[in-house]
Amino acid sequence: MAVEPTQVKHPSRATFRTIFQGAIALAAILPLIFSTAGIAPVGIAAILIGVAGAVTRVMAIPAVENFLETYVPILAAKPKSIN
Repeated sequence: MAVEPTQVKHPSRATFRTIFQGAIALAAILPLIFSTAGIAPVGIAAILIGVAGAVTRVMAIPAVENFLETYVPILAAKPKSIN
């Protein structure tokens, strides 16, 4: 029997996690945006994608997922009651 991914079971949580990860990446490049108006959009996109990827990878670590389930349940992949 195939196991249904949490992204399918809880699409709103997956969306919120993706928005959170993107916001973290955007926050990392805001100083570049405001201090250097002449920077190429390609550089900004590369930073945004790199940071978002790193945050996504860290959030996929089981220990981090356990921490999120306990202390920041809105960012957990699934509600704690489903564990």
